[in-house]
Amino acid sequence: MHRSSGLTPAWDRPSCLCVDQSAAVFDASLLNPAGVRGPIGACCVEPITVLPVARFGPSSIHERSGQMSETQRQHSRVTGGVDTHKDTHTAAVLDETGRLLGTETFPAVGQGYAKLLAWLTGFGALGCIGVEGTGSYGSGLVSHLRAASVSVVEVNRPNRQARRRHGKSDEADAVAAARATLAGDAMGAPKAQNGPVEAIRILRVERRLAIHARRQAANQLHALISTAPEELRAELRELTLKRLVLRASRFRRVQATDAHSATMRRLKMSVTR
Repeated sequence: MHRSSGLTPAWDRPSCLCVDQSAAVFDASLLNPAGVRGPIGACCVEPITVLPVARFGPSSIHERSGQMSETQRQHSRVTGGVDTHKDTHTAAVLDETGRLLGTETFPAVGQGYAKLLAWLTGFGALGCIGVEGTGSYGSGLVSHLRAASVSVVEVNRPNRQARRRHGKSDEADAVAAARATLAGDAMGAPKAQNGPVEAIRILRVERRLAIHARRQAANQLHALISTAPEELRAELRELTLKRLVLRASRFRRVQATDAHSATMRRLKMSVTR
């Protein structure tokens, strides 16, 4: 090895003692002032540029902390899920890769619907929202979202096996609704809560209640006749329901002084109710 210069070669000296490497650009000749070549005849003669390490890291504190910048929010697409209840709605939001961005609970009123929508859109462009119970507790929220031109799909309640494996909570149900929407498992369109279809549905509910009340009244009439005094039971037991109602409606309102008069009064009240 060539040591005629009397200086220790650069490769035998710690580089940190030779030059301050914190500078962005330094001259390699400082490491080898005598021009001594190494074993392979290499010698650094050109300046070497060192890139700062921070230039390859996160560009801001918000990115390092996991928060989204304004530009990222504008170009990102998110999916929402809502678990509906009588008094509150719990919402969850996912990004395009399925990463959970947050969960929040809002009151089930008009102002709460507006806050829920504003909260979801704060994470990016809202693609679709999956809502549980669109025909019951979630009907008001669905109407508000449709008025805002937001795509809404109906999500079925998670089965009991999945709830036992993952636990049961409002946040977990909201996240499950969002994941089902993002995966395409929830594709049903919520029923419209307006127009002639909704009017027919309300009338059918009224008809169903009337049929139930009629059946209940008929059962009460037959039960009263079965326990009525013998004279009254013999008169009414062979009548059909229609004739029984007509006959009982003609009873006079009498004072209930004994079992016979009390039964007649109760029969008349049952058929005229």
